[in-house]
Amino acid sequence: MIANYGMIRLKPLLISHESYQDSVLLRLRQHYSGGVFVIANKDWPLVVKFWRTDLSYITTLLQDDYAAKGPQPRDPASMLRSYLLFLMTKPEIGITEWINEMQRIPYYAILSGFEPGDFPGVGTFYDFFKRLWAATIVTSSLPRSKSTCQCRAQGLADCNHPSIYSQPDCNSGWDSSREKYFNCYQNSLPF
Repeated sequence: MIANYGMIRLKPLLISHESYQDSVLLRLRQHYSGGVFVIANKDWPLVVKFWRTDLSYITTLLQDDYAAKGPQPRDPASMLRSYLLFLMTKPEIGITEWINEMQRIPYYAILSGFEPGDFPGVGTFYDFFKRLWAATIVTSSLPRSKSTCQCRAQGLADCNHPSIYSQPDCNSGWDSSREKYFNCYQNSLPF
C-alpha cells in the first residue's frame, strides 16, 4: 500500500499573547538559568517591550493571505516580533545575518517567540514580508530636479536648460522587463 503524502489544509494557528509570555519565561529559564548564557542589563528593556506588546492579532489579520494547503506556516506574530527585534537591535546586518544571530544568540530567538535552533529561514521571512505588505508599492518614476529657468512658467515644456538634481547619486531609467521607469538608489535597484 502506498501512503498518501498529499498536502494538508493548514492556516496559521493563533497563539495567544499569554502563551507567548509563558514560552518566553520557560525558554529563558531553560537556556539562561544555568549560567552558560547571560542576559545583560541592557537587554531587559527589550524583554519588557515584547512582554507588554500583544502582536497575536496579526495572525487573524493575515489569515486570508495564507494558502489553504501546504505545510504549517510559522506563527505570524513571532515573524513580526522577530522582524521588529531585528530592526531594534541590528538593522544594518540584513535578514540573512539576522538568522545567524538567532543561531548564535538564543535570546533573540526566544524573544521572537521561537525555540532556539528552530526558527525560520530567510525565504520564510521574505514570504512573510509579502503577506504583511501585500500591496505593490510603486515609487515616483521621475527624477527629483529643479529647473534653473522659467521655461515651464512661460508654457514651454521642451527646454534644454540644465536642472539641479537634489539626489545626484540616484539612478533613473527604463526597466524594460517590467516596462516601467524607475528612480532609486544603486543598492535598491529593482533588478
